[in-house]
Amino acid sequence: MVDLEKFLESDNPTRDLRTHIVKKYERLFLLKANDWETEYEFRWLVYSEKNSAEYVSSDGLIEEVLVGADFPKADEPSLVKMCQELKVPAGRMVWVNGVPYLEPEIIYQP
Repeated sequence: MVDLEKFLESDNPTRDLRTHIVKKYERLFLLKANDWETEYEFRWLVYSEKNSAEYVSSDGLIEEVLVGADFPKADEPSLVKMCQELKVPAGRMVWVNGVPYLEPEIIYQP
C-alpha cells in the first residue's frame, strides 16, 4: 500500500513516487488477476524522466477493437471514427445464456 501523505509531504514528491514505481513496477503493472489468465495481451512500460506525455505509435499493432455488450450505442460513432483511422474492425461482444459468441456483432468493418 502506498502512503500518499509521505509523497505529498516530501520535498520532491515526483522523484519519490517515481522511485516507488520503479521498485514496485511488477506488482503495480504486471500482475494479472486469475480471472483473465487465459487472455492474451501485451503490456509496455515506458519510463521517462520527462514530466510530459510520451507518444507511442500503435500503427500496425491493433488487429481489432472489441467492446463489451453494454457499450453505449450512443458512443458507436466515435468508436467507428477511431477504427477508421486505425483501419481495424470493431465489434461488440454478444452473450447468449451466459456464453460469449466467438464471432461478435460487427460495428465497423474496414
